[in-house]
Amino acid sequence: QGGPTSHAAILARALGVPLVCGLGSLPDVEGVSALLDGDRGQLVLNPGAASLAEYFLRTEGCEVAIALDATQAELYFDELGPDVVLIDLLISGGAGFRLLAHFGKKGSSRLLAVSAIDSAEEAVRAGAAAFLRKPVQPLQLVSTIRDLLGTSALVRPTPTRRVSP
Repeated sequence: QGGPTSHAAILARALGVPLVCGLGSLPDVEGVSALLDGDRGQLVLNPGAASLAEYFLRTEGCEVAIALDATQAELYFDELGPDVVLIDLLISGGAGFRLLAHFGKKGSSRLLAVSAIDSAEEAVRAGAAAFLRKPVQPLQLVSTIRDLLGTSALVRPTPTRRVSP
């Protein structure tokens, strides 16, 4: 069973190893999706798309803030000044298109639009730098964010090597 003060937890913390402990008995989880986050010490059953995106982006070193509606998204945008904004175009009944245009006019962030409907052309016209169709695979999301941040292997400049004759 253990807990945060158990020998295993203390050793794991000292070594910087993510660990989840003290969960007790779990309900029957057969066939249930689960996200085991050792960094935060959490087990999330049936995680939503936002939780999964947050987890995978955090594992890549990104700071993540999740807005669950358009009003909260605008507050976070103004308050945090993010480098990249991932916008679900259908948030708050389709307000994502309005947010995309609004954030695009400010020009301070790279915008990634996602949607369950194929609306790539409309998203790019409204200011998106990239578009992904849902469901988005974690590797695809991380790769696209890295591209937008300029930190992917495809975007980083290749160091030039001088060869002396």
